[in-house]
Amino acid sequence: RIYRVARPAVEVDPLIKSVRATITGGDDKVPIFSVAGANALYKLLMGPAASRISGYSSMVIDGSGVLDTLPVGVLVTDDASTAAFAKSRRKDPYNYTGVGFLARKMSLSTALSPRSLIVSRNLAPSKAPYPFIGFAQHQPMPLEANVSGTMVSIGTSCEVELSKVAELSRMVQPID
Repeated sequence: RIYRVARPAVEVDPLIKSVRATITGGDDKVPIFSVAGANALYKLLMGPAASRISGYSSMVIDGSGVLDTLPVGVLVTDDASTAAFAKSRRKDPYNYTGVGFLARKMSLSTALSPRSLIVSRNLAPSKAPYPFIGFAQHQPMPLEANVSGTMVSIGTSCEVELSKVAELSRMVQPID
């Protein structure tokens, strides 16, 4: 079944941005996550599908637009844990142990697009004789590299001078 979100994107997007802002902050202080906002967003997005979703142990998400900026696992699935957090927040505003995050309820996977999901489901199984996991060896940027003034993107809306990245990469100690 396909369910529509009850409100138009123009109304949903500000709530998503608001909840996201309580994850990333922006000040020198650690933000207090908006449990109530995440619960309201869960109800808004899942709507009539919420009762069906609660019976599953895993979900594949295709977030798009502004929803692509919010990890779906932070959505709060129940009113009871939202109310309990509101009560305990005065004592410890960073204690989220009792909050009913979606990520605690089920395994979550992200699909890049509906088409990618369909294509991946139709691929033949791997014929590799052994499982594979890849690792890399840390290679600091050479000191002689001329990177002065070069800016690089290190995340959403975050650019930094490459010389700073090079400096930091030389400080990282390998994990033995």
